[in-house]
Amino acid sequence: MLSKIKVGKILLFSLVLFCVGFSLSGCTKKDSKPNVILLVIDTLRSDMLPVYGEHSDLAPFMTELGKQGVVFKNAFSTSSWTAPATASILTGLYPLEHGILMGRRSTRKLHGRDPSTKLNAIPKEVTTIAEIMKENGFATFAAVDNGNIREDSGFAQGFDKFATFQNVGGDNINKTILDWASGIKKSERYFLYIQYMDPHHPYIEHEKWFKGGDKHGMERLKYAYQSEVSFTDEKVKEIYQALGWDKNTIILITSDHGEEFGEHGAGGHGKTLYNEVTNVPFIVYYPDGQLKSGLREDYVGSIDALPTLVELAGLKLKHEVTGHSLLPLLKVSNTSPQDRLIYSHLWKTQKAGSIVEMKSSIKTRKKLILSSKAKKDFYFDLEKDPFERHNIAGKHSTAVAASTKELNEYEQSFKKYEREWIEVPLNEDDFEE
Repeated sequence: MLSKIKVGKILLFSLVLFCVGFSLSGCTKKDSKPNVILLVIDTLRSDMLPVYGEHSDLAPFMTELGKQGVVFKNAFSTSSWTAPATASILTGLYPLEHGILMGRRSTRKLHGRDPSTKLNAIPKEVTTIAEIMKENGFATFAAVDNGNIREDSGFAQGFDKFATFQNVGGDNINKTILDWASGIKKSERYFLYIQYMDPHHPYIEHEKWFKGGDKHGMERLKYAYQSEVSFTDEKVKEIYQALGWDKNTIILITSDHGEEFGEHGAGGHGKTLYNEVTNVPFIVYYPDGQLKSGLREDYVGSIDALPTLVELAGLKLKHEVTGHSLLPLLKVSNTSPQDRLIYSHLWKTQKAGSIVEMKSSIKTRKKLILSSKAKKDFYFDLEKDPFERHNIAGKHSTAVAASTKELNEYEQSFKKYEREWIEVPLNEDDFEE
């Protein structure tokens, strides 16, 4: 008969072997549930990142992440301004579904200095990505530098910590996150949503990167914007290194919208649905995820962020969303591009009380833009005319009619939540330019 000591040693040895085997199999909770980072860089055009083939010196760190990850060349936002577009990223729903069509600051401009107004909020019955992560045991954090993304508008749903600022800068965002670092690192796993605001107007001419010293007007603005992109790239690198995202971490880099620099006669954003304001970065980096790295031609949307991150993190998506999970595309080498309808929407009330609504759809590399303000439709062949300089709607009336019908039918299929409104007293900070 074995002595108690020998039995104890055998049991201890067996336990050690079990733990080692369990660890080597990669089945620990930490390994099976990676940390998830949603990185939204406000107002970032995709063509400003070198990984998309231009401006080789603007963003070296994000370029390196892109080389190691999967880059979607043809990713499009659901809108060309912040509130509706960001709500779509966080919910996987289109603006007409989640109901946020205008943001706090754009609404404020309509009301002058009238302190009373109503704003849309994400409906409480809509489930955000933070709520999904929290339900699955993630600690949830958000540091946002855009004043449209606020708790009273529903954006804080599901977050344990939520800090919002108005264009204070990337240094402040990183400091905020680092102040939370001990809590973040103690978490078994965490979800962190960051929204840098630096490439948004007004642009700072960062001396280290600014190359437009002898330029003027719109051209100088563009150089200033590019220096903001480089500055933000450095902030991303800083926080990546500080929190150790090289292991067991999923990072999705995207944007709410781009920026116009006179390509179609305008500057800024929230005015049109041309590619310079809707084509956004969509880079998925996950060094431990066995992704098939490379540049993909598939047409996708920022609306795909939620289902993609949820499934890539090994979770089951139990909530209804309109976005598509891109997990199948991340796991296979680049094949024939997917062809699906990509939809964007812009809605705003003007000071006179009139409403301007624009819609766009892309399918088979053909883009349709409809506008209640314009007296004609716009139709572009993106393969031959990627910069949308030649409106061919007049020569292709049959195709325009078919695309319009398809767009309207797609829109009718949306599950539209009842729009939720909140009374918001606007303070002096809201009136500051």
